[in-house]
Formats: sequence, structure tokens, C-alpha cells
Amino acid sequence: MTIAGCDLLARLWDVLRRVMAQAVEDGRIITVDLPDRLSTPESQSQRAYKQENCRNCGALVMTSTVGGRTAYVCPVEQT
Repeated sequence: MTIAGCDLLARLWDVLRRVMAQAVEDGRIITVDLPDRLSTPESQSQRAYKQENCRNCGALVMTSTVGGRTAYVCPVEQT
């Protein structure tokens, strides 16, 4: 793996740790940046999860099965 690849993985790991720590504190995963995160309805708290279109860019959200679970991916922002 290249140094750039290692740096990218380290950054990804840092973001995942922060998101999961915040999720434990919030009691749920909220991936949108809003001033009052906890009052955001569950249906609006995700950028791609169970959405038809990405809440950031509007792209059609793609789904696939990973380990028997449905994964939701924005093809513009998450590939």
C-alpha cells in the first residue's frame, strides 16, 4: 500500500471513530450536519441510508447487499 493510501485509511478511521463516538452519545447515527441534531426526525437524519436521493448532492442512492444487509451508497460522494 502506498503512503497516500495509508494516509487515506488513517483519515477514514479517524472519521469513523468520531461518528461512532457521537452515535453512542446521541443514541443513534446522524450523518447530516444540523444545528439541533437530536431534534432531527429519524427520516431526515441520514444522507444516504434509506433515502431515494442523497441529501447532499441529490444523486440517486444505490443499494447493494453486504453480508446479508442492505448498504446504501451515494455514487457521487461515496465512491
